[in-house]
Amino acid sequence: MLVRNAIFSLSADASLWEKMVSWYQQSFLHELITSIQTQFFNVEFGVYENFSFSEQAESTAETLIVGIAIGLIIAAAFMSFTRTRIGRFVRKMIKEECFSAESSKTLTELEEFRNSTVRRQLAKGMILRNIVRCVEEDDAKAAGAEYQFDFKTAHFYIPEEQKYRADVRFEKKGIGWLTVLLTAVCAVVAASLLCTFLPDIVRLMDNLILFFTQ
Repeated sequence: MLVRNAIFSLSADASLWEKMVSWYQQSFLHELITSIQTQFFNVEFGVYENFSFSEQAESTAETLIVGIAIGLIIAAAFMSFTRTRIGRFVRKMIKEECFSAESSKTLTELEEFRNSTVRRQLAKGMILRNIVRCVEEDDAKAAGAEYQFDFKTAHFYIPEEQKYRADVRFEKKGIGWLTVLLTAVCAVVAASLLCTFLPDIVRLMDNLILFFTQ
């Protein structure tokens, strides 16, 4: 019964997916995206004396250029997220001068207990665990025991030697959402220009090779 239901479910999902694909291909959104891609992100190589490109070279170049632009946007968004969502917690610790086990505070005392991102990073992530220490975890390791995080009682602090690093890395100024927006705009414009002028750049290189080899 479970297998039959799973098969019916997959069939229904496949049918729904096919309908969505069919709708997208016939929608105005598809026409708009195709038009933008053709007009602004289209690479058309010509015929060169010293270079030859396969039929897939143009689409490969387009995918690579757009992929790099998307990667830059994602990286900027991640850095902004780190400095806002996670950085707020670090900046509170610095403000409260939590630089030793004696001056450590709980997430509740820092008003960050509801911040699920911080809790996840403290437990498993590397962004905070390279800077923030847990008093109870240190005590458990010293006793040769394994510590399971209890965020209601756990106390956290930034070691004195990590204070400057934390302050610089999670500084409030710098990459914000406005910077992410500007990065996205610049990345899209740069990708469009590169797609447009890449054939001309290859043509220039081809002419330079011909000039120096004659």
